[in-house]
Amino acid sequence: MKAASATGTWVRCLGAWLLLFSVPASADYPVCTCPAPGPVDLPNCTCYVDGGGDWPLVPVVGDIVATALRTVGAKSSCFRHRGQPYWQVQQQISSPALARLLQQLYPSVTVESPAEAWCTETIAYWANASNLPYPGGYATLWHHTSSYVKYTTELREWFQTEEALAGFQLFTARGRWIDGSELDQADFEPGINGPCPGAYQQLEGWNDSTLTWLGSGNAHSQLVDSMIVYRFENTAGNVVRIDLTMVEGNSGSETIEECDPDLGKPRRIAADDTTFSQSRISNDHRYTDIGSLTTLGSNWIGAKKIRGWGIHLKSNGAVDYDPDRIRTVIVPLFFPTPIPVGADTSGFFRVSKLLNFAHTTHGQVTVTTNSSLVSTGGTIPGAGATWVFPAGSYPVNPVFVNVDLRAEHPYPVRGVVIQWKNGKVPPVFEVWWANGSGQPHVRTVFATPSAPALPAEVVPVPVAFPATLTMPIRYARLGIPATLLTQTYEVVGWHFDYAVGDPEDHNDVFRDEQTIPTDARPVLAPAVLVLRSAMPNPFNPSVTIRFALPRRGRARLVVHDVRGRVVTTLVDALRDAGEHRSVWDGLDVHGKKLASGVYFARLTFDDEMRTQKLVLLR
Repeated sequence: MKAASATGTWVRCLGAWLLLFSVPASADYPVCTCPAPGPVDLPNCTCYVDGGGDWPLVPVVGDIVATALRTVGAKSSCFRHRGQPYWQVQQQISSPALARLLQQLYPSVTVESPAEAWCTETIAYWANASNLPYPGGYATLWHHTSSYVKYTTELREWFQTEEALAGFQLFTARGRWIDGSELDQADFEPGINGPCPGAYQQLEGWNDSTLTWLGSGNAHSQLVDSMIVYRFENTAGNVVRIDLTMVEGNSGSETIEECDPDLGKPRRIAADDTTFSQSRISNDHRYTDIGSLTTLGSNWIGAKKIRGWGIHLKSNGAVDYDPDRIRTVIVPLFFPTPIPVGADTSGFFRVSKLLNFAHTTHGQVTVTTNSSLVSTGGTIPGAGATWVFPAGSYPVNPVFVNVDLRAEHPYPVRGVVIQWKNGKVPPVFEVWWANGSGQPHVRTVFATPSAPALPAEVVPVPVAFPATLTMPIRYARLGIPATLLTQTYEVVGWHFDYAVGDPEDHNDVFRDEQTIPTDARPVLAPAVLVLRSAMPNPFNPSVTIRFALPRRGRARLVVHDVRGRVVTTLVDALRDAGEHRSVWDGLDVHGKKLASGVYFARLTFDDEMRTQKLVLLR
């Protein structure tokens, strides 16, 4: 990394900072109106809605679900994606008072514009607060040097990378990923071949015609609160169905409000008016028969399906969950469940890059400083060390700490979040960053001198890089003018803000994720006639046959034996374009049970025909 020619730059920065101190001080908080441009929406503003939920949060260490439940009820305000969740979850500000102070101290860096969806950030916030999967949440020097996670893709790849690294026996994995297509209800074990309480669940848009996922812009993050497992005849019987209750951020609220520019505050509008839906943290989404909501089944959650689950692991590799959050219900009837088809390897290219990064660096970073007075612990703060800039007389100016990740990280970086101890933040500091080529860029951060003093607690200060300079990163630097080191400053956290995917769950920016009946589904018409894999197959006593029509027309679905004789007709009628299904109970046209053996489902539509083998086992 090129050395900083910093003396002139720091003199100009310090001069600007001193000029700011000539502004008369004011103890008043900024006056907020609604709507208003710029970074508003603080607890003292008229547009802010106090939505409930603990703030400050007192986490339950080691229990991510209990921690999450303490935030239920926190709501956004009349500004999209702002209010308490923005400050508490996205910025990880410990209290409303600190949010107000930081907005005055760093108005240019503490607020994203526009704010983004916060469903994944909520999961990461709970994990960090509860010290799961380990202290520091999802931070690991092997492949993700930050507990701040913003995107569904990013979090899914975290679990996938952990599992893959464990396969290479590099270290004990903190988590594993289970695709929805791997769900095995016939031999179900929580966290082994399906979800468990505390698991991360990803929903994503699915195109049933091309059998492809639609990307993070159509995705949503959730946490499994509790489960109901329905078993046949006894507690060891086959699983017939699994229901999940979720706790999640960025969920549509029953209270629908809009921002009233005349009142300067939110007002309630008609319940059936969907022009604005306030977001909240909730645990009232319940999904029934989750096997049918994966790609193994034919049901949908809006236009989404369950892509899979991230499972937290203990240090000994065992699944980490509370068994008391699983309720078993015994049922007298057995219904066939989908047969798992194995892992989905689509979209694994970035995980491969993360694995290469881990193999190159072996979970190590190089941290250096230009002053013997500064202590760093030789690593990124938050990973068992802090950076301490003690008060004193320094022969160098500026005083800086360099970070070398040893290889260019695969994820583009759009900023950093620096956590300062005891509310002590320099009035001026600089952040440098560079990719593998070593050409540095710089962002100077100024504090507003008239702001009140910060409380003696950890203060996170986000530093955003210009959008045009978002890039993969290898080098970073924090610098403080030597003339300002008349008191000790200590950095306890350094988090890269990775840019991994599109903003999720915006629903065309104006709407958040709503509670949608699980049988609601998009109409996706394929270009040609499609006969999908029958589920289950082999089967007993019934099998579901799914097919898709490219347009409206007459469809005929028959079952014949190995000699070609028709044993029953399941469909012979006009059908609309899109997905359809039919259930065959193993009976012939006269209602007689057929013997075990091989049968064939034959679908005809216009001039097209499709055939699929069915195996009946009595």
